[in-house]
Amino acid sequence: GVDLAIELAMKDKNVTIIEMRSSVAADASNINIPAIMNTLDQYNIKQMCEHKVIKVEGNGVTTSNKENETVFVEGDVIVDAFGMVPNSKLADSFQNEHRRARLIGDCSEIGKAGNAIRNGFFAGFAIDWFYLVKIKFEEYYKDKNRLNNIV
Repeated sequence: GVDLAIELAMKDKNVTIIEMRSSVAADASNINIPAIMNTLDQYNIKQMCEHKVIKVEGNGVTTSNKENETVFVEGDVIVDAFGMVPNSKLADSFQNEHRRARLIGDCSEIGKAGNAIRNGFFAGFAIDWFYLVKIKFEEYYKDKNRLNNIV
């Protein structure tokens, strides 16, 4: 949302960011936050933190702040960059049936693509490792005489 806000402001649009959290770009990398904040100030992007959109209307949005006061923000265009909540109902049911299942990506937690890719890599690695050990175990104990000769 912040990236788009900056890009629109660079095209001489009057932009307001409405954010539920106490600051915008809260999930940005710490090294990038000062540059983001400077750019927001440079382009006069209004920030309304600790506000929640409660109603979308034809000419703007109505928000509610932490004191439950409503504020109307006029706008010609509304960009929906609302956060997301994981929907893990199907994944949870699958994991209950298959104990080695790994939940990755947005079904386990909403996050960044890099984290989902990393978690997918480790889930795949765990599957590969499990089957490699299982195959070696089965090969080793295929000869039933070996089972009788274990010390």
